[in-house]
Amino acid sequence: MSMLYVSDTKLLETNEHLPSGSGTIDFSVYLCGLQEQRFTGPAILQVDDLPKFGGCGRDTDEALTSSRDRRETAIATRKQ
Repeated sequence: MSMLYVSDTKLLETNEHLPSGSGTIDFSVYLCGLQEQRFTGPAILQVDDLPKFGGCGRDTDEALTSSRDRRETAIATRKQ
């Protein structure tokens, strides 16, 4: 694997592209697995189509920053 595509969602309820931690995906499991495999490639985060996150086509800095912070917290929590 050379690249990662990341998006949270509320599957099976809906298929949205939410900031990390806003859906039902348990990122800590996946992120720690990637660390164990020493994944060092880039990750592309998709956040879109919701007015509270900037609306269609507007991935706001706040949504992206909060996603990054939640992923870092998930990794730190999983390591403990």
